[in-house]
Amino acid sequence: MLDTDTLSLFLRKEKTVIANANAYHAHFKKLTISIISEYEIRRGLEYKGATTQQAQFETFLNDSEVLDFSKNACQIAAHIYAQLRHAGTLISDADILIAAITLVNDCVLVTNNEKHFNQILGLTIENWKTKPPN
Repeated sequence: MLDTDTLSLFLRKEKTVIANANAYHAHFKKLTISIISEYEIRRGLEYKGATTQQAQFETFLNDSEVLDFSKNACQIAAHIYAQLRHAGTLISDADILIAAITLVNDCVLVTNNEKHFNQILGLTIENWKTKPPN
């Protein structure tokens, strides 16, 4: 599942991310994002009034899988929050929600924000910006 930062790089056509996405497409039909990442991209495009990019994003969404935030994800997110807060390493709520959705759906999180997400136990991450494509 693509984190918002990787999704942004993909939408801006960053070469390494695109190459990794193409390699992924060789095995899977659709890219996957969370409803939280959809919101984060939509709010940015809406704020900028970027109508051309909004239309492109709608096309992307039609060809992608968007995972919702469920009751199970809510419980996991609360657990992640408590663990991180006790450790004094709290991250943004959006990142916690994305991590929970990733864990509930047994996905790998594709992110360039390794510093935040490496703190979450049980979460597997990949970085398509630094990883050479297969």
